[in-house]
Amino acid sequence: EGDYWKSIATVSSLDRAMLAPKHAKATLEAGFTTVRDVGASDYVDVALRNAIGRGDIPGPRMQVAAMGLGSTGGHFDESRLSPFLEIHGFTGIADGEDQIRKLIRDEIKHGADVIKLCATGGVMSQGDGVGTPQLTLAEMKAAVDEAVRAERKVAAHAHGNLGIREAIEAGVHSIEHGS
Repeated sequence: EGDYWKSIATVSSLDRAMLAPKHAKATLEAGFTTVRDVGASDYVDVALRNAIGRGDIPGPRMQVAAMGLGSTGGHFDESRLSPFLEIHGFTGIADGEDQIRKLIRDEIKHGADVIKLCATGGVMSQGDGVGTPQLTLAEMKAAVDEAVRAERKVAAHAHGNLGIREAIEAGVHSIEHGS
């Protein structure tokens, strides 16, 4: 989609949803029969998985995460653009163990097969270091506990050493990126 920050302001979830069947078909034709999508806005991935599952459109079997779970001001918080701009829609931002548990329960209620959390900053973030920890160890432990109680796996976006180590200590099932 070219410029990531421009796309946040100009490309909606509906735009992405319109292209999802095309991408799903291309993925299947490339030989992938099962895929995992670890984060999409506004439950587009859940709707795509459901449409494929019903046989409405061709595509691979999907395990989906819905929205990534992150902290206020962290890598998944796209509201950092300007204090005068608001991003409307669903959010995966939660702070503290109770908010995290509630968010995970809500994502599972709406179709998440897997939970993705943000253990560290990322390459595309503004205002946070790529490897800086974002969720606390206690928050990640709460996330893993809540997901496992619902028989879900947890993937952690993690670049930095401390965030990776804390995610592993919290019990996540996979580290995404791991640079």
